[in-house]
Amino acid sequence: MSRRSTALAATTRMLLRPIFEHADPSGPGRAILRCAIAAGSVLGGLSAAAGTAVVDDVVPGEMIVPEHALDNEIILYLHGGGYVAGSARLERAVTSDLAIATGMRVLALDYRLAPAHRFPAARTDALAAYRSLIARGHSPDRIAIVGVSAGAHLAMSMLTTLIENGEAGPGAVVLFSPLLDTSGEEALRADNLARDPFLPPVFAQRCADVYVGNEDRSSPHIDVFYAPPSMLAEMPPIASFVGSTECVGSDAARLNAALLDAGVPSATSTVPGQVHSFVSLCRRLPEAHAAVVDAAAFLRRHLCSEPRELDEYTDLPEVDSAMTGMHSLTATDDSFFDTAPVRGSHTTFVPVPPERLWRELSADDAVQSWSPGVTQAEWDGSVTRGVGAVRNVTLLGAATVEERFYRWDENRRMTFTADSISRPICRAFAEDYILEPEGVGTRFTWRAAMDPVGPAFVHKVAGAGLSAVLAHMTKGLVRRCREA
Repeated sequence: MSRRSTALAATTRMLLRPIFEHADPSGPGRAILRCAIAAGSVLGGLSAAAGTAVVDDVVPGEMIVPEHALDNEIILYLHGGGYVAGSARLERAVTSDLAIATGMRVLALDYRLAPAHRFPAARTDALAAYRSLIARGHSPDRIAIVGVSAGAHLAMSMLTTLIENGEAGPGAVVLFSPLLDTSGEEALRADNLARDPFLPPVFAQRCADVYVGNEDRSSPHIDVFYAPPSMLAEMPPIASFVGSTECVGSDAARLNAALLDAGVPSATSTVPGQVHSFVSLCRRLPEAHAAVVDAAAFLRRHLCSEPRELDEYTDLPEVDSAMTGMHSLTATDDSFFDTAPVRGSHTTFVPVPPERLWRELSADDAVQSWSPGVTQAEWDGSVTRGVGAVRNVTLLGAATVEERFYRWDENRRMTFTADSISRPICRAFAEDYILEPEGVGTRFTWRAAMDPVGPAFVHKVAGAGLSAVLAHMTKGLVRRCREA
């Protein structure tokens, strides 16, 4: 398992899981989920890498067109978001990389979302998109459906409906992190055994309740596990990819077993250490990148008469490093800690004298040794430690911040402003470490301030999480001091 994946799981466990435990997806929780998806998309990449993203003329959504696209084969992509959030644009990293790896166009659908549009609105939109592809001349057996999370549930709802109506189904289906069991019982049992670092089963259940409402949960169009064997036997080949930390991981295993019993070609891959919807970070996590490549091979094998081998995927971008071009940030001073849109602070007693604590704050591995969310931290060796010192800190292997220290009062205080960042997720950022002697130890205050990019609800979520991050990292610092 990569360090980036380890850092991602630790960060979601600390920041997002506690928030989603109590979030209402029909109310403020919906905005939080949107923010989380948007943040992941910014880190994951919004560009259509080597493909062209155009608004589709027939259905809501966008078409990703790779170079030298195949004529007939095409993918209908259904995004995740618990039926209450998400969009085609926010999953361009996945859709464009799938387009490149398969050589197929990808139609990413913007289906209607709950709570304004409950079941069967999303299914109606997905079926209309599928039928529109057939009307454009695509043979059903040359159409693939790819769904992520709730999008995977939507894909299975489409299949059961097509089979019930006697309509021709797609040639193959790929499911990433499928959330299929609307009762949530298996997810709750799994979470009790091994806590999911990202998705609380209660939040998944709330999302299902918002979308399904009072509909009959025993309908195979809502819960595929109620589909009779005769219906399952008519399904196309299906491949599922799920992270080993996911509480909904058993959904993929149960579906795989049911399909194999019905004589349908099916396979499921459990990817070690990955969180729910990990594929969204396919340009950042090597495991997600590999899952996209494997999914592409599966689709080519079942849709194309002459599938190419894996080693021919030469155009698919490798997993990016965090340093992909820096974006300048606004310089700050001490007043920013009082005026920034998002501010956080945490004070604690550290049982070592200020001199000892200072050595940890200025150490070569400072920050990285305290927090699993920091995957790299390097001081600029060409600059002397002190005022003007520069340090590059990489978060989750996905965003690097260049920090410049404008205060360096030894054993008392150090403060920096961020000069640049590799992902345009904020306009300004600063941190302040304050050390005060107290008995045999030190009263330590850690302040941070930022001006994040995005609407007001992004600021609210960032504000709620910032102090929690500081508290968590301070605990790591205290533990480091005790162990050293």
